[in-house]
Amino acid sequence: MKNTSLRKFIAAMSLLIATSGTAVAQDYKTIRTMGISNPVCDGGIDNPAELQKYVTENRDDFVNMVSTSGWPGDVDALITQIQNGEFSEVMLPIGTTFEWMGVRRRTTGDADTVTKLRWGGDAPVDAYSIAAVDNAGNTHTFVIPKVCCNLAVLTQVAEAPAPAPEPVPVVAAAPSVIPFIAPFIGYEDRVRDECPEDESERYGDGHQTQNDGAIAGAILGLLKPLNDKTSLLAQLGGAYNFDDSTHSTAFADIGVNHKLGSNGFIGGGVGVWDINDSDNTDGSFFIQGGLDAFETSKGTAQWFAEARALFDEPGDNTIFMTGLRFLFEQ
Repeated sequence: MKNTSLRKFIAAMSLLIATSGTAVAQDYKTIRTMGISNPVCDGGIDNPAELQKYVTENRDDFVNMVSTSGWPGDVDALITQIQNGEFSEVMLPIGTTFEWMGVRRRTTGDADTVTKLRWGGDAPVDAYSIAAVDNAGNTHTFVIPKVCCNLAVLTQVAEAPAPAPEPVPVVAAAPSVIPFIAPFIGYEDRVRDECPEDESERYGDGHQTQNDGAIAGAILGLLKPLNDKTSLLAQLGGAYNFDDSTHSTAFADIGVNHKLGSNGFIGGGVGVWDINDSDNTDGSFFIQGGLDAFETSKGTAQWFAEARALFDEPGDNTIFMTGLRFLFEQ
């Protein structure tokens, strides 16, 4: 049911984008977050001195971005302009289009570029602007958003620039909610309140059983970024028990994920296990972590591992699982 809703939502948004706006909106891919997915520099830059320092210490990143873009200009001259402070602060309004923008590929760690992007976030973006001349004498406007250091070139237009917009308060761009699906395999060690006919299967006071079995299932969830490092987590999942299908379970969790380095995360939270079995429903707490595995056409695939214990007799009620979490970031 949730997969159907997600597909309907994506289809509706795609139809809205395809049937509204100008030719620019149709030709350019809309991005709604910066600094969360594929930033060239983690944490961004706060002032001109940090920008000059980053360009000086990470010259190869800027050389790679310009060279892969095919820009017909002198990248050394562009870097020198930044080092000499030949740039200004600008505000990029919603709807700004970029001919190309730098990114850091998670799979290789290299600085690269993607083309034809349109800013469609919830607020304007603070950036630095550099006017650079290419080998044919044409002037191009480079911008570097403060939140991500992703060097980009604005779309060139023949007509005179539009009047400057009215000043707006500087508001951090609110990240969107990121849905995900996570198939997994694992192992459940569980004491249940039931009295089997076979006395050898009885556990504890004779009215319980100790069940160990392999499980497999899937999780549907949402990540709500609070900043470029931390996100709230909400998820709903189900697991099939291969030892005894009647012990298959449904569960729900809330928690927090925190980004580690450029491609890792760690998190944890609380939830409810065995929602579908009122006799054995119990609260649980879990910890998890993982790494970015590869990129997909919709976002990022992450390998994850999770350990969980139930509130009632946590030493006798544990669950372990591992799998891939597919984030729908675009």
